[in-house]
Order: sequence, then C-alpha cells, then structure tokens
Amino acid sequence: MRGPAQSSTVRPRTLSALGVMYLLLAAGASPPSTAAEPTGDVSAITLVEQRSIDIGDGRLIALSPDGEAIAVSRPAGPEASEVCIHDVATLEQRLCADVRNLSAGLWVDSVVWSPDSQWLAFAELWPMYLVDGDLWLMDASTGGLTNLLDDGYDGVLDLTPAEGSEREGVITLPMYPTFTPDSAGVTFSRTAVQAGEIRGADIATVPITGGDPVTLGGTEREDLEGEYRSKDWTADGSALFASLVEYSESGLGPDSGIWVFGAGGEEARQVAGLTDPDDWPPRLIRVSPRGEHLLVVDPTSVGRFSASYALVDGTSGGVEPIETLGAKASRSMPFSGVRLSPDGLLLLTLSSGHGKQVAVRDLSGSNEKVLLTEPTGASPSDLAGAVLTWADNDVVLVGGYTGGRGTLLFLDREGHDGGAGK
Repeated sequence: MRGPAQSSTVRPRTLSALGVMYLLLAAGASPPSTAAEPTGDVSAITLVEQRSIDIGDGRLIALSPDGEAIAVSRPAGPEASEVCIHDVATLEQRLCADVRNLSAGLWVDSVVWSPDSQWLAFAELWPMYLVDGDLWLMDASTGGLTNLLDDGYDGVLDLTPAEGSEREGVITLPMYPTFTPDSAGVTFSRTAVQAGEIRGADIATVPITGGDPVTLGGTEREDLEGEYRSKDWTADGSALFASLVEYSESGLGPDSGIWVFGAGGEEARQVAGLTDPDDWPPRLIRVSPRGEHLLVVDPTSVGRFSASYALVDGTSGGVEPIETLGAKASRSMPFSGVRLSPDGLLLLTLSSGHGKQVAVRDLSGSNEKVLLTEPTGASPSDLAGAVLTWADNDVVLVGGYTGGRGTLLFLDREGHDGGAGK
C-alpha cells in the first residue's frame, strides 16, 4: 500500500502545504454548455422521477454532461484502483480503466467529464504523497488512458536535495483540470519544481491529441507563491475564470480570489478578492455560459453541516449571497449543495439536514419551486449532496457519503423529459 512520502519542513508555498490544503477544495466543475430550450421560469420545471441508486463498492464521481453515464471510482476508499463508467438507464458497468500504476495514485476529486461526454481527465494525488504525478486522459468509450503531460520524471519530490544532486530540468505538477468548451483540450493548473524549489505556477492547455501545453496568455507569474485551483470556461471559450490562492509571509496574499483570463492573451484581472485577510477566498464551482454569473462557495464551510453559497457578478465582482430556504419553501433548511442549471438561468438547491428538500429558483431568488420534501429516514434516497451534477438533459445526480449510494432526479422542463433512463 502506498504511504505518504517523507519531507522536510518547507514554507507554505511548497508541496507539503498543498498536501494539507488539497483536502479542503474539490476539483473545478466541468465546463458549461447550453441547454436546447433555456427558460428561467421555475414554474415550468417538474420532477418526473426520483430513483435511488447503489453502485456496489464504488464512489460516485459525476454525471456525464449528456446525462447518460456516471463516472465511478472503485473501490470507494482513498486508494482507487479503477475509474469505471456506468450506464444511467440500467446502472450496468460499461467499462473500467485500471489506474493502479499511477505513481501518485488517482486524485478522485480532480476527475472531470468533457462537455461532449467522450472523455475524462484527472490528475494524480501528488500533493498528498509528494510523488511526481501527471495529467491523464481517459477515453469514455474504450477505457484507454493517455498521459498528456509526461515530464520524463517519475519519483519522490525531494524539496531539499543534497548539494550537487539536483535533478536537471523542470518537474511539472498538474492539478485541477477542466476541459475547453469544444472538448479538444484540457486546461489545468501547473506548478513547476526545479532544483528542489518551486518555480512559480500558471495555467496551461494541452490538446487531447497530445503536444506541448500552451500557457494561457497573461497567467504566467514566476514569482507566484500559491496556485490556481478550480476553474471554468465560458461557453464560447473566450474567457477562463479561476480561483487563486496566494501565500505570503503573514498569511494569504492580496491577489487571492477569482481571476478572469482572456483566451486571446488579454490582460488578466481580479474579479473578486478576499473579504477578510483571515478568510480563504471563494471557491469557484461553475460559470454561467456567458460568464455573467459565477457560482461560488465559501471554502471555510466545506465539510460542515451546511455550506455558504453566493453568486458573483462576472464583470463587477459584486457578491450576492444565496439565502437559505425560507418563507417561499415549506420549511427552512440550510444548504448541502447548490448548482447552476446548464443554461445558467436557474439554481438547484439541496438541503439534507432535519429533512430532505430539493428546489429550483431563478437567479434573483424571487421565484422558487420545491420539487420534493422528505422527512429524514422516510425514504431510501440518499440526498446528502457529496456529489451534485446537473446534466444537459435535465437529469440530476445527487451522491451520498456512503459508497455508491445516491439519487437520480429526472426533471421535465417545458414538456421535455430528462431523457436518460426514460
């Protein structure tokens, strides 16, 4: 069994700090795509079917954007040996990819689907084990794996090498991948190590066909003490939004927050920063197709009974907290999950405290519709919200905290049923 590598004490900018902090933040959400007939009318949404699922000893990862497949890691523990694809309609396993030979192991929280549902991408768990890791592409139709970022090194990340023993060249450490909107490339955060020292961080895109990564214009900063984390493209590929955590001697640096980068090399700018120097910056979950709304979560609330969510204006950076269910709902409950609809016009809110409640609302919060309400223990459905994805065909996957248990919600929007499994 793989064990954590030994390392010396290093500054917060170094890999050991990343090993502590990676557990706090999930991977960035998959790129947005536009629904066939978008509508912001919550009265047009109805719940057609609620189906409880249980996929053996696997861990639910995410629903494919087309709503027809579920990515699952197996076994459900911390050291997965396979990434498998299950059919939504039957829950039967289509295929699996063997990931046992990855040097640093599968980083489950980094697994993302391509917008066309043909590929998955993921990074290795190098921040935990301090072992070199690469960026991988998985063919969802065959299970074939491709190393997209092989830097030629495979071994322990020694940040305090003996004099004269430094490895020549640069070790590239990828994390937080997401696909470009056309599914032709994988955009990822990149930390570089040379001669045992961090040499800055940036964001780059590598074609799924292979080749040299292209640094996104304006993002490369050799003096950056930190890393770019969750990220998401606008639907037309003109802009990328990304969460940045910058370290300083006294805590987090002033550049921490959410940044936007132009695909054509335009100057990057900070959209939202720290509200308090002692707090963590907001974590980006999803960007609306045109980039006018950013769904974010307060990272300090991750792992709590409830989380704090907000919408950030993609231009002005204005923050609008998403209030918990109140007078417009049958009962008031804290959130365990919030997601944007694929067209960016609606929010789905999930609560699973003293009861289970799923609702949809418009972005202003002025109109809301409760889709289901259940008392705790009254149903076998698992609505804990550890996984929450909304597919283009209006099928929603809610994953629980126990193995492969979860719930599929089939929504009907303006007479068009969520098609998977129907």
